[in-house]
Amino acid sequence: MPARTSLQRLDFNDKLVQSGKKETAEVTLKRLKTLHQKLSTLEQDLTDKKSLDPICRPLIHNTILHHKDRGVKAYAACCLADLLRLYAPDAPYNERELRDIFQFFYHQLKDNFHTPPAPLGASRRANDASQSSTPGAASQRITDIAYYTEYVYLIESLATIKSVVLACDAANGDDIVHGFFETFVQIVRPDMSKGLIRHLVTILSVVIEEGGAVPPDVMSIIIEQFESKTQPDAAFQLIIDVCNATSDKLQRPVLAHFTEIQMKHGRDPSNEDAKILALSHKLILTMYRHAPGLLLNVIPVLEENLRAAEQVPLRAISTRTLGKMFGERPVVGNGTADLARAYPSAWRAWLGRRLDKAVNVRLAWVESSRVVLTNHPELRQEIQPFLVDRIEDSSDLVRSVICKVICALDYETALHQINEATLRAVGSRMSDKKSNVRAEAITGLAKLWSAAYSEIESGGLAEDQFGWIPETMLHCLQRDVSVDMRAQMTTAFKEHILPLGEDSWVDRLMLVATRLDDAAFKALEKMTGLRGYAKGASPYRAFVDLCEANNGGIIDQDAEEIKSRLAFVIDAMATQLFPDPSKARKDLEQFAAANEARLYKLFKACVDPQSDLKTLTKARNEFIRRIEQSHSDLLDTCTILLHHACFDIVNPSSISPLLKIMSKPNAPPAASRLLTLMAKECAIMCRAHVAELGVAMTDKRLSEVALQALAALAKVDGATMDAGRLVPKATKIVIEGTSRQSKFAARLVSYLGSTEAIGEIIKTLAKSLPDLSPARLIPALCALSEFALSSPAQFELRSSEIHEFVLELIHRHLGSENSDAWVDASDLPEPDQAKLIALRVITHRVLGFARASNALEIATPVLDLLDTILANDGLISGESSTTRAHLRLRASLCALKLANVKVFDKAMGKILERIAWVIKDPIYHVRHLLLLKLASILPIQRLLPRWNVLPVMIALDPSRENIHMAKSVMSSVVKACRHFSKEEKVDRIEMPLARLVWLLASDGDNDWTLADVRDFARYFELFFDCVVNRDNIGLVFQLAGKIKSLKSTTGGSDTTLYKLSELAQIVIRNRGNANHWTIPSYSGAIRFPRDIFHNLPNQDAVLENTKKSYLTSEEANWANNLGRKTVSRESPKKTERKVSKKRARKAESASDSESSGLSEAEEESAASEAEAEPDSGVMGRGGRRNAKSAAKRGLKTKTKKPKPDTESSSELSELDE
Repeated sequence: MPARTSLQRLDFNDKLVQSGKKETAEVTLKRLKTLHQKLSTLEQDLTDKKSLDPICRPLIHNTILHHKDRGVKAYAACCLADLLRLYAPDAPYNERELRDIFQFFYHQLKDNFHTPPAPLGASRRANDASQSSTPGAASQRITDIAYYTEYVYLIESLATIKSVVLACDAANGDDIVHGFFETFVQIVRPDMSKGLIRHLVTILSVVIEEGGAVPPDVMSIIIEQFESKTQPDAAFQLIIDVCNATSDKLQRPVLAHFTEIQMKHGRDPSNEDAKILALSHKLILTMYRHAPGLLLNVIPVLEENLRAAEQVPLRAISTRTLGKMFGERPVVGNGTADLARAYPSAWRAWLGRRLDKAVNVRLAWVESSRVVLTNHPELRQEIQPFLVDRIEDSSDLVRSVICKVICALDYETALHQINEATLRAVGSRMSDKKSNVRAEAITGLAKLWSAAYSEIESGGLAEDQFGWIPETMLHCLQRDVSVDMRAQMTTAFKEHILPLGEDSWVDRLMLVATRLDDAAFKALEKMTGLRGYAKGASPYRAFVDLCEANNGGIIDQDAEEIKSRLAFVIDAMATQLFPDPSKARKDLEQFAAANEARLYKLFKACVDPQSDLKTLTKARNEFIRRIEQSHSDLLDTCTILLHHACFDIVNPSSISPLLKIMSKPNAPPAASRLLTLMAKECAIMCRAHVAELGVAMTDKRLSEVALQALAALAKVDGATMDAGRLVPKATKIVIEGTSRQSKFAARLVSYLGSTEAIGEIIKTLAKSLPDLSPARLIPALCALSEFALSSPAQFELRSSEIHEFVLELIHRHLGSENSDAWVDASDLPEPDQAKLIALRVITHRVLGFARASNALEIATPVLDLLDTILANDGLISGESSTTRAHLRLRASLCALKLANVKVFDKAMGKILERIAWVIKDPIYHVRHLLLLKLASILPIQRLLPRWNVLPVMIALDPSRENIHMAKSVMSSVVKACRHFSKEEKVDRIEMPLARLVWLLASDGDNDWTLADVRDFARYFELFFDCVVNRDNIGLVFQLAGKIKSLKSTTGGSDTTLYKLSELAQIVIRNRGNANHWTIPSYSGAIRFPRDIFHNLPNQDAVLENTKKSYLTSEEANWANNLGRKTVSRESPKKTERKVSKKRARKAESASDSESSGLSEAEEESAASEAEAEPDSGVMGRGGRRNAKSAAKRGLKTKTKKPKPDTESSSELSELDE
């Protein structure tokens, strides 16, 4: 047998406590040091414990434990820790003595092992600052604490041997555990070593794990740390580490804590209870973020809360909490990073809350989904379809937050992790009816596009993911949008898509423009501020001029006129540009009253089309800065005003870069379109680039746009141009150029050339016409067409031979191949193209004499020719069906041009009827292009009121695009007439219903079946969608009924006319019932157009016809289901403006051919719109013309050559096709 190892014995014979003798602290301390040194060398299993007995009692003597010297107590604590180590697993003390020992331990640490307070300062502020300073800022390092080594030894001994577990068996063990927690939270500090902190964690973990139930006071300390800290400090991190080490033991008390709160405050909580509940859920999130293992039993409780049917607040807050937990990535914890996979039932229950009946719950679901999208790629694909589904939610709050959540994602996540379909769903909300939803979608997507700009430019994934955003934004502006939406879209587009002052300003514009379809490009053109500028559609310069003239209200002369004009301009801008017109009106009036010359000068620079980019940027920035400093309450209004008024998309600085782009092979068409827009609408922008354009006009790629710009500039500012250099070049191009080059070159020569030069060119062209090839004939006719309009006097000198040739060309039989396929006019055979241009030549000649006394005499043969072409469906002499379609369209467009002259307009009653059927042409392109022309003409309201019926004739068009455009045109007509006199408003808004009924009755294609009844009702529905509202329904109803008291001027049976009158009344009545409108009796008289209606012979005939029912009972019952459509918008407030005598005379003369004196007018009305129904089928075009005269007879009558009116063209706006 091996020899038994001898046990070590403690060799210490000194007495620690001297009875009856008082010793100094130094002596006691020396003995304790010696004892500690000897005890520390002894090993637990190799020590004779009996040798330790003599020192056990002295060490817990009051003389030692309550000694005044810190060193004595520090070494005593170390010796006691050694004894507990050597006696382990037992202890040489009873429960009470163990309690005193452990209390002695943590009191030593609490009293001595902590950050000392900073010394008091001289002031209270200094003291407060010192108290708020971090422990690391203390004047004493932790290692400088007296007896630091001994305290560390004590902590290390308790943690290593885990003798602290004996505290659980001591008397009042819970108090001891609480004492350790409280002490360690107080003494832990950032400059402690990591090993020392680990020992603190170990000690606290041991007393939790080895003890019984976790003491409530300990739970309070743990909860307090999670509640009071947002970012981990040393104490909070200590508790976090302990919780993660003992999560299994702490799960039950944590569950009990939250369950108690929910039972007390989670059932129909008051405001105070709701606050407590919210704090508890905040605590859950904090715990989950730092110690997720504590909540394994809490998650099922939250899941159950989602099903609390009658407790909406509890469902909402639980939904929000669970969502954030699913999205969080905890700092620590194994298996808890993917909570959705660990708790699939809770995940499914949370997903189900997207359909909750309570808005607050759905809102909580959406808000909390953001962190899931951000932090969990594996869950994004699962949650995205649900977000897309909820983006159509009935609550605008939910829709708004979804847009915000998706658009707030960082760029990389949006690029790589979010589906394009999800982003496009957000894009669909840019036209939402609620402003807050639109704002989030518009601004969010615009910012994403801006962030992706550089990558879109280089192509790749970003182009597919975000490249569609500008186009979609612009598509929204193509509809009849609200002022609020237009302001939102314009602001976002100019701040994020095309911001001002970028180095790559034009390149950025081209990147956007080259990716737009035609509809979006038109919206971009409108956003530039150029569209309509040439016709005076920009009131901003007038506004600032009137502000200066107003002079702060101190006006020397014409005060009333200036104030009236200023009020009119302010009212127009406020209603058309701002979502809150009343506030805008007030702000603009305040701006006008400010009378600050510098502000007005800066605003002039901003709205001046000749300001280059540098000038505009500088003026705009200074203007905004001054407004912000001196008139901050006007900032929002002025910012919106600048977005509309500034030429910050294209301006003179764009011209050179765009010309450079166009000069390259395969240049994008967008550059040419933008330059063309600038030339056509705001030629003055080109003033500083005349020399550059003069060089460009000889470049094959640039010639057309350069000529157009120079010609337009010559019209408004020809005196400043060098005619000697430009006219010879232009003259050569007139003879040798393409069709459009010749046209614009002729225009340039007309405005800059001498009379002799112009006459010589026309003479040369006229003599060459018979000998020109078809390819050269087309440019020559284009030039002559332009000369006829721009230089009528010189043209008239050679008009006889030109006129004779053109008529022969129009009636020439060409034997074209018959084809039903539509092609553009430029793709027609050249002889057919020449016919189309020949029609324009004779039309322009007539327009050149619009002011002549015999203007109608000159125009009559041309009007007869146009009428004949329309009556024969475009057939003149054996043309193909495609060419006939173009001839119908061109004849209609020429007639519309002539209708701009009142004397011609009055003579075109029959032609209007023809055009009403052309707009129902079987060929889509004819219908669409004619409707586009009407969209540019009718809102101006220069034509007689009878033309306003034409857009309604498109009602059966199968193209929804055409239907929407027709509604837009009709709505624009209503808006344009809102300031007219009452009589003229009735003629232009409501009275077209009578002409509509008459036109439909004159259609010979209808046999009056039930299907016809439905089709006729669709015409009325489109008209009523745009015209009828609560205010004028009584007038419209009576107008429809009054038709039965009249007869048609065409003669024959009027049965269809009266049936349509009854059908219109039924549809009106149904519309009123659907909208809960009463139909009041209209007391005023109604004047019907005398060119299509006559009175019945006597009152008896009127009474008899009115009482008679023309619709059968079956037809009436069928009709009772038609027209039941609600109106989504309230009628606008009534406003009545005084009409000047001059304007009243104009209105009277404009409507004199429409009225027979049978009636008077009614009160002012407004318009309301509704969405179009799906349409199918187009009514036939046969049976309505019965034309008996051949086309060649149209111009047989010879007329004398009148004296040309050289000023007539200045009054007419050219309508380019």
